[in-house]
Amino acid sequence: MKISQYFVVVTTTAAGVAAMTPISKETQQTFLQNARRVQNQNYYYNGNGRQGGYWYGGGGGEGEDWWLADYSMKMISCLAGEPFINYEKGGVESSTVIFRLCPVNSCSNNSTLGCDAGYGDYAIGVNTFAEAFAESVRDNYAYYEVNQMKEFFRECRQLEGGGNSYYNGGYSYIGPACTPDGKNIRLAMFSDPYCQYESDSMGSMYSGNSMPFAQGGLIPETCLGCFSQNYENYEYEISDMCRRTVEDASYRCEKHMESPRNYYYGMTTQGCDYLQNKVQEITSTASLNVEEKSFRAHSETVRTVLLFLTVACISAGVGLFCFQKKRARNAREAATEKEGLEIISPSAALESILKGQQSAKDLMGSAAKKLKQSVHNNARKVVDLTRSTSNAVEKRSGDEENVDRDDDTYQPMQEIEGRDFA
Repeated sequence: MKISQYFVVVTTTAAGVAAMTPISKETQQTFLQNARRVQNQNYYYNGNGRQGGYWYGGGGGEGEDWWLADYSMKMISCLAGEPFINYEKGGVESSTVIFRLCPVNSCSNNSTLGCDAGYGDYAIGVNTFAEAFAESVRDNYAYYEVNQMKEFFRECRQLEGGGNSYYNGGYSYIGPACTPDGKNIRLAMFSDPYCQYESDSMGSMYSGNSMPFAQGGLIPETCLGCFSQNYENYEYEISDMCRRTVEDASYRCEKHMESPRNYYYGMTTQGCDYLQNKVQEITSTASLNVEEKSFRAHSETVRTVLLFLTVACISAGVGLFCFQKKRARNAREAATEKEGLEIISPSAALESILKGQQSAKDLMGSAAKKLKQSVHNNARKVVDLTRSTSNAVEKRSGDEENVDRDDDTYQPMQEIEGRDFA
């Protein structure tokens, strides 16, 4: 690619669709700053703890990558819609992947960041990252689908006959994309040759099979050791995943590493501002998600308790109402039995007549007799009450008359006749 006032980035699909995007002077400067330094020098490496010391020559030999043997890779996040400029390949990728190199002995699978000391952070395009992973497992039979999809990881490509788009007057494109939660990478269908706008078409291959990794899971969410065994010759070597991603990363922040990443390139800190801001955003989002899950769990518990208390209160109220109703009915029945009158409901009387247990005449006669008895009893109660009231009144009158007699003073007639009334 010729360096001029503007760079021209060409992104080509399998169908020959191409686009030209101008890049400003600022981008040129970034490109030059991130250009890999090439120096001819020798260095001695003895840091992986697995082999003795070796002298490695400069100028791009494979020995320069052996420092990666002490590290494991942990994908931190996939930033959907964060464009990434691949300066070495001259293209723009739709999303950016942030990953971290952690010391192999301290990388944690349960941590979002993998580690918090002795690490290096890197940013790379989603296509380059997915392609590097597919290349690193090309000999592993467990990931045979990755090898079949590798061409779609490299760039946004047209899928011939996919999703019946040809008959709808359009084309479908396939490429890697971030999962909605940003924790992994998936394959998706797009309506544009830059894989920026996802298509509504269902992800199905031209052969009729379902598209693999449509829901994610392309990249393991665990720590991936950079020192692995080659399945062809069974020799241990630095994995292509670590080597290629570190080499192609345009943003690097290695100031937290316990020792220089190697003696050939030295530490790179030009991308620390960008990476630190992104990592801070990722950790803040992760903390909010944890708090939200905790709040939801707490709210669910509170709702369950409130529902239980509400049901208990309603049940207690219904039980108390039924108890009071039964108690009142028992009191009425007891009073009816005491009076000698049995109340027969109309439905019970009709049922008795229909079953032939008792004729209507007999039923009416029995009811009349009981009613007569009830009236007689009530009349007797009235007479008894009247009689008791009359006796009480007579007794009270007699008592008052006796009191008046006791208070009178009687004098002899002689005393009265002897008085002078003149």
